[in-house]
Amino acid sequence: MNTETLGACALAYNFFSRIFLHAPDPLLLDLLTRERLFENWPMQPETPEGVSGLALLADFFRSYTDAALPTLNADYTALYADPGQAIPLWESVWTTRDRLLFDGPMFDVRAAYAAYGLVSPRAAHEPDDHIGLELSFLGGVLNEAAGAADRQNPEEALSHLEVARNFLNSHLARWAGNFLLETAARAATPLYGGAALLCHDTLFQTGALLQADSAHSL
Repeated sequence: MNTETLGACALAYNFFSRIFLHAPDPLLLDLLTRERLFENWPMQPETPEGVSGLALLADFFRSYTDAALPTLNADYTALYADPGQAIPLWESVWTTRDRLLFDGPMFDVRAAYAAYGLVSPRAAHEPDDHIGLELSFLGGVLNEAAGAADRQNPEEALSHLEVARNFLNSHLARWAGNFLLETAARAATPLYGGAALLCHDTLFQTGALLQADSAHSL
């Protein structure tokens, strides 16, 4: 995986993290509108879901104004905060038998963060295995790999890529696909439906690229 691709992945995961971690941020949405990010998305989609997601986002941001914020907030609340039918945002709920918060996988995720000197910003109240935090971590590790490659340090870059591959396979690959497809199916706005579909594609591409890098390094 070259530095350009690593940088593209890091940028993509930064966007996805911010979309899923918090309710709509008007400053972020205004920035994305001005930058026309989705008309210049750095990763060409490779799946039908990705093609659809990118088209939804590009079209949404061409006409976005702050008038859409109440609708976006209502969609976020319906998707992730409705007590009766919220889509769980945490790995433990998707992957453990009892579907409990603060369960086994969360502690493995916390240890992965700690190895990079990171602590969840609300560790006492928000489980570390939130989808937004896991995506942010994956993007951050890929960005570290890009930095090492730029410094002509292939051993360090490969070490970061190995961490990214293990984290993806051990965590996000086990549950994020189901989370994203359920979000896409239930979303009432192009922002959340499009982001879920495009994130699904990006995870697919990242997994394939990391696997190829692993085989190439043998």
